[in-house]
Amino acid sequence: CSNDSAEHYESRMNICVVLDNSYSMGHYTQRARDAFAPLFGDVATEPSAIIVFSRDAQVLSRNLTTKQQALDLVLPQQGNTNVTAGLRAGLECIQGAEARSGQPGAVHHVLVLLSDGEHNQGVSPEEAIPRDARLLRQMAPNLRLSVVVVGVTRSSKTSMGMVVKQCLETVAVPSMPPIYFARSASEMTDVLRSMSRALKAAQGRVLSVSPQYGPAPAPQGAGILDEIGRPPVTTRAILASGEPVPVCRGPRPASPSLD
Repeated sequence: CSNDSAEHYESRMNICVVLDNSYSMGHYTQRARDAFAPLFGDVATEPSAIIVFSRDAQVLSRNLTTKQQALDLVLPQQGNTNVTAGLRAGLECIQGAEARSGQPGAVHHVLVLLSDGEHNQGVSPEEAIPRDARLLRQMAPNLRLSVVVVGVTRSSKTSMGMVVKQCLETVAVPSMPPIYFARSASEMTDVLRSMSRALKAAQGRVLSVSPQYGPAPAPQGAGILDEIGRPPVTTRAILASGEPVPVCRGPRPASPSLD
C-alpha cells in the first residue's frame, strides 16, 4: 500500500445506541440510558440517536446533542425481546444520518447494541442481519460503521453479538474489545464508562486504504485480508488517531518467506 492510496476523512462521529427494553432487562435499561447520556455532546459531533426495543423498536430521538436531552428521554413499557427490530431501526437511523451528512463516507458512525441477548420474538438476528448487511452495503457503499456490543447479565449471547459485529462493521477500532460484558448493574455502569472513554480516545481520522501494485495489474486473489477464512477485500477503512499512520510500499516477494 502507499500513502497515495489512503483517503482521509476528518473526525465526525454519529452514535446510534440500540438499547434492550425487554422484561428481562428490568432496571438495567434506565441505568444504561443514564450511563450512555454523556456520549451525546462529549463524544458524538453529529446529532445522534437512542432506540429502545422490546416486542418492536421505538426511536426515542435521532437528534441528541447533549447529555441532558438523553437523560430526559422517557422509556416506554417493557415487553418481549426483538433484537432484530432494534438493529433494523438503528440501521435506518444511520442511513438517514449518512444521507444528511452531505458527503458519503465523511461521518464515522458507531452503532452500540446493549442487550441481555434473550431474543424471543420475530426473526433472529443471526438469520436477518447478514441479509440486512448485504443490502446496506449496496445502498450505502461508502458507509463508515463501527459496531460496539455490550452484553449484560449471564444470559447474554456472545455469539449473537459477534455475528452482528462481523456482518455490519466496516471500520475497526483496535483499541476496543470485540464485546464488552457486564454481570451486574454496577459492573455495567463501569463498563459503559470505560466504553465511553475508549470511544472518545478513538476519535480520529478514518482512512480508506487500498493496495497499490505499481504499473502491473493486481495479482489474482490479492488484496487486504480482512478476516481469516474470507476472501481478501480491495479496500479497508481504519481509524487513525493522533499522527498519520504510515502506510508502506515495497516489492512483493517472489515466494513466501519467514524472517
